[in-house]
Amino acid sequence: MKFWTVVPLAACLAGCGNMLIGEITPEVLPDLADEMNERGTLEIGKDFPGVTMHARVDSGDTLVVMMGNVPLGNRTYDPNAVRRLLRSEVCSDSNLSELISNGGKVRLEMTSNFGKELPAVQFARCG
Repeated sequence: MKFWTVVPLAACLAGCGNMLIGEITPEVLPDLADEMNERGTLEIGKDFPGVTMHARVDSGDTLVVMMGNVPLGNRTYDPNAVRRLLRSEVCSDSNLSELISNGGKVRLEMTSNFGKELPAVQFARCG
């Protein structure tokens, strides 16, 4: 797996966290998901044409960002290695970091442009 593809995708994910103002807690996740669904696809489309994005809330405390048509073909990756690599990107975003420190989680789920479901990468702590 080439990390050059995943790292910019995570930067887009981290940038999506800057859409809301105010305290970011699990209680506001439905609003954050709605904002990401309305504006996030436009943001990621600027850098990655053809990649789709949709957000949802899982278990009341997890923001799930689902990305489709990610240009990885049949390649896969170790989710633990990707988590270690991307933790600083996610945790440097003030809103995502605040969400995690308030008991929330962020999970990235991707499907390749070949339709292959890739391992989910979840962030439940910063630092």
